Amino acid sequence: HEPPSPTLKMPSRRNAEDLAHVSAAVAQNKASSSASPLLMLTYFVVAVVVSSLPVYLFTKPMFGEGKAPLGEEHLTTIAGVTLVSAVSLVVAYSSHADKQKKLIAADREAFVRRETGRSAIVTVPDVEPAAWSVFFNNAAFLAFFLTTAFYLLPRLDLATEINYGVSVAGPALVVALFAVFKVW
Repeated sequence: HEPPSPTLKMPSRRNAEDLAHVSAAVAQNKASSSASPLLMLTYFVVAVVVSSLPVYLFTKPMFGEGKAPLGEEHLTTIAGVTLVSAVSLVVAYSSHADKQKKLIAADREAFVRRETGRSAIVTVPDVEPAAWSVFFNNAAFLAFFLTTAFYLLPRLDLATEINYGVSVAGPALVVALFAVFKVW
Protein backbone atom coordinates (compact mmCIF):
# COMPACT_ATOMS: atom_id res chain seq x y z
CA HIS A 1 0.00 0.00 0.00
CA GLU A 2 1.58 3.28 -1.14
CA PRO A 3 1.26 6.52 0.77
CA PRO A 4 -0.83 9.12 -1.00
CA SER A 5 1.21 11.49 -3.08
CA PRO A 6 1.08 15.11 -2.00
CA THR A 7 -0.99 17.24 -4.26
CA LEU A 8 -0.12 20.80 -5.01
CA LYS A 9 -3.00 23.14 -4.88
CA MET A 10 -2.81 26.11 -7.22
CA PRO A 11 -3.76 29.33 -5.54
CA SER A 12 -6.99 30.90 -6.61
CA ARG A 13 -6.88 34.14 -8.54
CA ARG A 14 -8.04 36.09 -5.47
CA ASN A 15 -5.28 34.58 -3.30
CA ALA A 16 -2.69 35.32 -5.98
CA GLU A 17 -3.82 38.97 -6.10
CA ASP A 18 -3.64 39.20 -2.30
CA LEU A 19 -0.17 37.65 -2.33
CA ALA A 20 1.00 40.08 -5.01
CA HIS A 21 -0.43 43.02 -3.02
CA VAL A 22 1.29 41.89 0.19
CA SER A 23 4.60 41.28 -1.62
CA ALA A 24 4.47 44.74 -3.20
CA ALA A 25 3.68 46.41 0.12
CA VAL A 26 6.47 44.55 1.93
CA ALA A 27 8.94 45.49 -0.83
CA GLN A 28 7.80 49.13 -0.62
CA ASN A 29 8.21 49.18 3.17
CA LYS A 30 11.71 47.68 2.89
CA ALA A 31 12.68 50.15 0.19
CA SER A 32 11.31 53.10 2.13
CA SER A 33 13.04 52.18 5.38
CA SER A 34 16.14 53.92 4.10
CA ALA A 35 15.69 57.62 3.56
CA SER A 36 15.65 59.07 0.07
CA PRO A 37 18.48 61.37 -1.05
CA LEU A 38 16.14 64.37 -1.00
CA LEU A 39 15.10 63.60 2.57
CA MET A 40 18.75 63.20 3.60
CA LEU A 41 19.55 66.55 1.98
CA THR A 42 16.66 68.13 3.89
CA TYR A 43 17.96 66.58 7.10
CA PHE A 44 21.44 67.96 6.39
CA VAL A 45 20.24 71.50 5.67
CA VAL A 46 18.16 71.54 8.87
CA ALA A 47 21.05 70.09 10.86
CA VAL A 48 23.52 72.67 9.55
CA VAL A 49 21.14 75.49 10.48
CA VAL A 50 20.46 74.07 13.94
CA SER A 51 24.10 73.34 14.73
CA SER A 52 25.36 76.68 13.43
CA LEU A 53 22.93 78.84 15.45
CA PRO A 54 24.99 78.57 18.68
CA VAL A 55 27.88 80.33 16.89
CA TYR A 56 26.05 83.62 17.38
CA LEU A 57 26.04 83.16 21.15
CA PHE A 58 29.75 82.42 21.27
CA THR A 59 30.71 85.38 19.07
CA LYS A 60 29.31 87.79 21.65
CA PRO A 61 31.15 88.64 24.90
CA MET A 62 28.75 86.94 27.29
CA PHE A 63 30.67 84.04 28.77
CA GLY A 64 32.46 85.75 31.59
CA GLU A 65 34.79 88.63 32.03
CA GLY A 66 38.17 88.42 30.39
CA LYS A 67 37.16 85.70 27.95
CA ALA A 68 37.45 86.61 24.32
CA PRO A 69 34.51 85.67 22.11
CA LEU A 70 35.03 83.52 19.04
CA GLY A 71 36.37 85.53 16.13
CA GLU A 72 37.65 85.08 12.60
CA GLU A 73 40.69 83.22 13.85
CA HIS A 74 38.38 80.42 15.03
CA LEU A 75 36.68 79.76 11.67
CA THR A 76 38.19 76.28 11.34
CA THR A 77 36.97 75.35 14.82
CA ILE A 78 33.52 76.71 14.02
CA ALA A 79 33.37 74.85 10.68
CA GLY A 80 34.61 71.58 12.19
CA VAL A 81 32.22 71.67 15.13
CA THR A 82 29.31 72.60 12.86
CA LEU A 83 30.11 69.75 10.45
CA VAL A 84 30.48 67.14 13.21
CA SER A 85 27.27 68.34 14.86
CA ALA A 86 25.34 68.43 11.58
CA VAL A 87 26.39 64.90 10.62
CA SER A 88 25.51 63.66 14.11
CA LEU A 89 22.08 65.27 13.91
CA VAL A 90 21.45 63.79 10.44
CA VAL A 91 22.20 60.33 11.84
CA ALA A 92 19.84 61.03 14.73
CA TYR A 93 17.06 62.28 12.43
CA SER A 94 17.34 59.28 10.13
CA SER A 95 17.52 56.63 12.87
CA HIS A 96 14.66 58.12 14.84
CA ALA A 97 12.48 58.54 11.73
CA ASP A 98 13.00 54.87 10.74
CA LYS A 99 11.96 53.77 14.23
CA GLN A 100 8.93 56.07 14.22
CA LYS A 101 7.87 54.89 10.77
CA LYS A 102 7.80 51.28 11.97
CA LEU A 103 5.86 52.23 15.10
CA ILE A 104 3.31 54.25 13.13
CA ALA A 105 2.81 51.41 10.64
CA ALA A 106 2.31 48.90 13.46
CA ASP A 107 -0.20 51.17 15.21
CA ARG A 108 -2.17 51.74 12.01
CA GLU A 109 -2.17 48.05 11.15
CA ALA A 110 -3.52 47.28 14.63
CA PHE A 111 -6.21 49.93 14.20
CA VAL A 112 -7.30 48.54 10.82
CA ARG A 113 -7.35 45.00 12.23
CA ARG A 114 -9.38 46.11 15.25
CA GLU A 115 -11.89 48.13 13.20
CA THR A 116 -12.35 45.84 10.20
CA GLY A 117 -11.37 42.47 11.59
CA ARG A 118 -9.00 41.98 8.64
CA SER A 119 -5.27 42.20 8.45
CA ALA A 120 -3.84 44.93 6.26
CA ILE A 121 -0.45 46.18 5.21
CA VAL A 122 -0.21 49.89 5.90
CA THR A 123 2.37 52.09 4.23
CA VAL A 124 3.48 55.24 5.98
CA PRO A 125 4.76 58.24 4.02
CA ASP A 126 8.18 59.60 4.99
CA VAL A 127 6.94 63.08 5.91
CA GLU A 128 5.21 62.30 9.19
CA PRO A 129 8.05 60.40 10.92
CA ALA A 130 10.65 62.77 9.45
CA ALA A 131 8.90 65.85 10.82
CA TRP A 132 8.48 64.26 14.24
CA SER A 133 12.11 63.14 14.25
CA VAL A 134 13.43 66.60 13.37
CA PHE A 135 11.23 68.24 16.03
CA PHE A 136 12.06 65.73 18.76
CA ASN A 137 15.81 65.55 18.13
CA ASN A 138 16.12 69.33 17.79
CA ALA A 139 14.32 69.79 21.11
CA ALA A 140 16.63 67.26 22.77
CA PHE A 141 19.71 68.90 21.22
CA LEU A 142 18.57 72.32 22.40
CA ALA A 143 17.95 71.09 25.95
CA PHE A 144 21.35 69.39 26.13
CA PHE A 145 23.08 72.39 24.54
CA LEU A 146 21.55 74.94 26.91
CA THR A 147 22.33 72.80 29.94
CA THR A 148 25.90 72.21 28.83
CA ALA A 149 26.70 75.72 27.57
CA PHE A 150 25.06 77.75 30.32
CA TYR A 151 25.19 75.51 33.39
CA LEU A 152 27.91 72.86 33.28
CA LEU A 153 30.83 74.26 31.28
CA PRO A 154 30.92 77.86 32.59
CA ARG A 155 31.72 76.40 36.01
CA LEU A 156 34.87 74.78 34.59
CA ASP A 157 36.42 78.05 33.38
CA LEU A 158 37.41 76.74 29.94
CA ALA A 159 38.51 78.74 26.93
CA THR A 160 35.66 79.96 24.73
CA GLU A 161 36.53 77.74 21.75
CA ILE A 162 36.65 74.62 23.95
CA ASN A 163 33.39 75.61 25.62
CA TYR A 164 31.86 76.09 22.17
CA GLY A 165 33.14 72.77 20.78
CA VAL A 166 32.08 70.70 23.77
CA SER A 167 28.71 72.38 24.25
CA VAL A 168 27.69 72.04 20.58
CA ALA A 169 29.31 68.81 19.38
CA GLY A 170 28.76 66.99 22.69
CA PRO A 171 24.95 67.28 22.74
CA ALA A 172 24.75 66.46 19.02
CA LEU A 173 26.74 63.27 19.57
CA VAL A 174 24.63 62.33 22.60
CA VAL A 175 21.41 62.84 20.63
CA ALA A 176 22.80 60.72 17.77
CA LEU A 177 23.86 57.93 20.12
CA PHE A 178 20.46 57.95 21.84
CA ALA A 179 18.70 57.73 18.48
CA VAL A 180 20.96 55.02 17.04
CA PHE A 181 20.74 52.84 20.14
CA LYS A 182 16.96 53.42 20.34
CA VAL A 183 17.05 54.99 23.81
CA TRP A 184 14.13 57.12 22.70
